[in-house]
Amino acid sequence: MRSPYHLLGAAAFFLFTSVWARAQDCRSAASGNWHTLSTWEQSTDGGTTWGPAAAIPNNVSGAISIQAPHTVALSTSLTLNSVLTNNGTINWTGGQISGSGNFQNTSGAVFNIGFTATDQLGVPLTNQAGGTVNQNGTGTFSTYQWSAAGTFTNAGTINLVNGNWLTQQAFHNSGTIHIPSGRLITFNYTTNLNTGTTFTGTGAITSGSTTNQNFPWTNTTHALTISGGTWTNASGQPLVFGLGSSFNWTEGTLAGTGLVRDIHPGTNSSLPSNFIEHNGQLHLRAFPTTLGNSAAWIWKSDGTQAGTVSLPTFGYTDPDNLCSPEGRIHFTAIGSTTYRQLWRTDGTAAGTNEILFPASDVISPFSGATALLSCSGALFFRANYLTSTGLELYALDLTTGTEAHTEEVAHVFPDPATDHLVVQLTRPTSARLFDNSGRVVRSWRLTAGSNAVDLAGLETGAYMLVAEAGTHRIMKQ
Repeated sequence: MRSPYHLLGAAAFFLFTSVWARAQDCRSAASGNWHTLSTWEQSTDGGTTWGPAAAIPNNVSGAISIQAPHTVALSTSLTLNSVLTNNGTINWTGGQISGSGNFQNTSGAVFNIGFTATDQLGVPLTNQAGGTVNQNGTGTFSTYQWSAAGTFTNAGTINLVNGNWLTQQAFHNSGTIHIPSGRLITFNYTTNLNTGTTFTGTGAITSGSTTNQNFPWTNTTHALTISGGTWTNASGQPLVFGLGSSFNWTEGTLAGTGLVRDIHPGTNSSLPSNFIEHNGQLHLRAFPTTLGNSAAWIWKSDGTQAGTVSLPTFGYTDPDNLCSPEGRIHFTAIGSTTYRQLWRTDGTAAGTNEILFPASDVISPFSGATALLSCSGALFFRANYLTSTGLELYALDLTTGTEAHTEEVAHVFPDPATDHLVVQLTRPTSARLFDNSGRVVRSWRLTAGSNAVDLAGLETGAYMLVAEAGTHRIMKQ
């Protein structure tokens, strides 16, 4: 028979070991240094009561939390074998964070990385929605590459304030990544860019591994480089490059690239060209089967086969040199009674018209035309309107929204001019004078009849007078 004292001792031993084995939770008591004892308080009853910490939270089994609005500085290595929840601010300026735990940066919390941290963050980190991670170091922050401990998940905001960012393990993003000019983020391991992903700033993005684009992205500011691996677009998630962006493909595979529509079925080519964005959709020039490859049409596409269709021609054939200023497509085309001229359309019969130069003595002024360019409220192009001048630079005023200039003839003299120019009109109009660089150097509101306009102070050279009544090339002496 066991003695009662033996049983009492066993119970006491069980009670002692249970209390001793209880996890010690730690939380910040005030702002300070991580390795300063007074920064912390602890609880051994699951967070019901708190008291001064008996030890610095390093290699502990209990949960660790930074309370708002506390700021804790970490400058030496930390072993994290539990969950670290940051509700305040952590300034990490040195040492490695490693262990079997994980790091949660919550909404409103800030995690500042202040040094070149290569393979230093060795625990999974989740930046929750509303949380902020700032890369303040001047070098490159590199996630841990040797195991899944380097997994980084971002639903909040990552700011590349002073340095670059390199992912060496899985990266899952549904938040904002701000990449200022001169900064670079490199995806060097499996990367999932999910719905909610937003890139801001004008810096560079490089993908050297598997990147899955699971959100629609219209890139207008970043230089994107594919340097290896595979970039995959999920179904219905296009990647569109706009003005201000660039694309470099040095190595790797673009998966998800496929035929949108076989505009000219069979082995013959539709020769798509003249790609422009107009009203949020791709527009282009292509040769369909219908005309036997003898003339092109204007097509628009939303990236799907069903959404890739041709526009009605409304009196013109073989459009070319597409441009999209002021809400309408401008182009050159052959009319029913004229040779190649300048046209514009909004996609309707009423909004499609031929734009004639009233003083032209050439039947096909655009036979040697090149691309049209919209700049400073005018459409610039090369044309041969006059046999006396040949192929020269012309500009169409886009601000009036009227075709009156095709009916009202203006007389401009003398040419060449010195300090003034006389412009004769049949009705009032606005006029602007462009130099050879496309810059507006004079503008006037002219009346019906004879107008003397001042050219004093202008440099000697060629200028373009653009008015509703026509476009005139003049020489200033």
